[in-house]
Amino acid sequence: MAVRPVYFDHEVLAETGRLVRISHVCRKWREVALDLANIWAECVFAYPHAFQTLLGRARECALSVALEDRPNILQRRKRLTKEQYDYV
Repeated sequence: MAVRPVYFDHEVLAETGRLVRISHVCRKWREVALDLANIWAECVFAYPHAFQTLLGRARECALSVALEDRPNILQRRKRLTKEQYDYV
């Protein structure tokens, strides 16, 4: 049985990008953004290259992930890495 690739919802990717940009505005905004562990927990899987960083920011919060098994070619999708797949 072949394993189908798993893809991320593009809205989660967009929200994560906005959260990261907010954390880069100034020191105070970064402090506030980094303290929002429950929000980071929703986007831990959004950027495979930043998985460990985002996981750390989520701290002890329950993780949330929005995945699809059939990508829409019109929308940007990212695949779950082996590290992320093994973590789940």
